[in-house]
Amino acid sequence: MIHIIGGFYKELCLYPDWDYHFGSGGRAAAILSGFGEKICFHSYVHKSKERDFKYFSNIYKIDIEFLSSTEIINFEYYHALSAPNIHTLNNPIEIQQQTIINEDIVICYGMMEAQNPIINADYVVFDPQFENNPSMIFDNRSTIKHLALILNVEEGKKFTSECNIESIAKSFFKKSKNLEVLILKDG
Repeated sequence: MIHIIGGFYKELCLYPDWDYHFGSGGRAAAILSGFGEKICFHSYVHKSKERDFKYFSNIYKIDIEFLSSTEIINFEYYHALSAPNIHTLNNPIEIQQQTIINEDIVICYGMMEAQNPIINADYVVFDPQFENNPSMIFDNRSTIKHLALILNVEEGKKFTSECNIESIAKSFFKKSKNLEVLILKDG
């Protein structure tokens, strides 16, 4: 089973017309469910969104784990390539209690409303997702045997204080002895 932890956010778009719950975690769970692998999606969910989360689970035939949340986050786009307007229940965003995940295979996306989980796993793919306040999974007592990182170059610069891709990569591989794959994307 693949365990995915990440955001489950309402996404609204004017052009093309779009009104769904996904977020990075939800999108990954939906896509991977189509490959026949058993999926368990863990996400912070406000009590008013529990019904939507259960519906999402039924549509994609995945298991879900509710992490109780006092926050609601919605993304609104004018068009599919525009920067989002982010609307939250609380201002500033209320940070939720950190969770612990003990599983073999985990895909983890950073979330606006929570610190990175403590993950004890054999295989982890981690994308911090939050450029304004990034934190790294290997800085929080996680125990990971095989780690793959996916992040954009700007996040890489913030994490490492380096300015070119080669230096960023060297810095990450020095920081984590279990890092095996590093994907730096430009955007």
